[in-house]
Order: sequence, then structure tokens, then C-alpha cells
Amino acid sequence: MGLFLGGMLAHVGPMTKQATRYSATAMLLHWAIALMLIFNFGLGERAEELSRGPERLWVMGLHKSIGITILLLSLWRLGLRLTTPRPAKVQDSGLFQGLSTAVHWGFYLVMIVVPLSGWVLVSTSRVINPILLFDVVPWPHLPNWGHDVHEVAEEVHGILAKAMLGLLALHVIGAIRHQFLLKDALVERMVPARRVGIIGFAVLIASLGLAFVAAENLPAPTQPQPGAPLQDFQSAQKAVPTADGPPLAVNIEKPEASAKH
Repeated sequence: MGLFLGGMLAHVGPMTKQATRYSATAMLLHWAIALMLIFNFGLGERAEELSRGPERLWVMGLHKSIGITILLLSLWRLGLRLTTPRPAKVQDSGLFQGLSTAVHWGFYLVMIVVPLSGWVLVSTSRVINPILLFDVVPWPHLPNWGHDVHEVAEEVHGILAKAMLGLLALHVIGAIRHQFLLKDALVERMVPARRVGIIGFAVLIASLGLAFVAAENLPAPTQPQPGAPLQDFQSAQKAVPTADGPPLAVNIEKPEASAKH
């Protein structure tokens, strides 16, 4: 919500006639995909730091689910771009126009090829695990094209995921240049607000940063708190039924306590 509320803050200077807005659907897709890209990048970085276990399994499950969602939303957005009118380009030099076009199509490459390569990774893994989006929706595997394809997909996935950071930096710098140096109200095209000021723009960028922080710190549903016993240990402490009498309570003492008896 911060992405939309941030746009309500004032901006000095009127909007130009060229600052025609994108549709509400395009706005929603733009910001939803942006937040999910950053969040999913954070999940990927988090998974790299985890050893095998329940938390990593949960993180990767969520990473796959969001990746497929990004793929579907990006195809929808690309279809809108190719079939519906868009605001006219702002006046700028040929160099900056070309750079802007390259960055935008670079994002489409990331938005579509990164989740596709991740899908290939899962489908060509040595151990094929089911894909269940958000633990609810079953998703099919692609054909298993072998280990060589798996390695190529892994390289492409990692390189393009990192390239997204460079594209994002260029995108933000370009937005700052247009919004506050050229003052052509470019940002207002993609937010449901009449004006966006410095504070509002900062809130938009901070929202992306918060998505990354959330991905790094979101607790796994089954992750035990520090010092808490594992679920299997808790189950072992419950009553154990016997063949000829009432249940016996299991009392597992700590090693140092047992040594005293």
C-alpha cells in the first residue's frame, strides 16, 4: 500500500500533457511485479545461505510459487503492452530514448526468462519434487531435457537475476532524472496520484527495499524459535500407551541431570 499512498504527496510543478496515465491494470501489474521480483530475489539470496532443512524447503517452495506467479503476470503485462495504446514518449535525446527502451525490454527479459529458467531447473533436477504453488495449486513440470540443460538454466537464472539489480538502478536513476530534473511528471504515469514529490518518491523506493527485507526475515511457518524443542521431541514427551495399563508419561531428562542420579 505504501507504493500507492506515497504517490499522494505533493510535487512542485504541473503535469504536462504528455504525462497521460497508464491504465489501472497496467499500474497494478507494474507495482505488483516489481514488489514480487524484489521479494523473490531476497528469497533466493536467503536460500543460498541456508543448509538443507525445513526452512530452506519452505523458502524454496515460496520462491517457486512467486516465480511462476511473476511469469504469468509478466505475460499478461506483455500482452497488454502489445495490444493496448500507451502514453506517448516524453521528449528526450535519442541516446536516452534508446537506453530507456533497452532497460524496459531488459526487464521483460528478466521477468519472463528468469522464472522460465527456474522452472527448467526444477524440472531437470536429479531429484524431481512436485511443484505445489503456495501449497495449494499443483503445477506441471517441463520435460526433463537432461543435466546439460539444467546447468545452462542454472547459469541463466543466476546471471539474469543479478542483472535485474543493474536494470533497477538504471530505472530509478532515469525516473529521478525525469521527475526532478526534467520535471516532465513521468512517475505520475504509473501511480494512481496526481502528483509525486520527493517524499512520495522515497516511499515508493522504500517499499521495494522493504520487500527485500521481508523476504530475508519472514519466519518459516514450521521454524522453531531459538531454544524451543523440535516438534518431534515434543511429541516424544507425550504419553506412550502400554499393552496392559494406562499410558506412561515419558520424561526425558537432560544429560547433566541424569548424571546426578
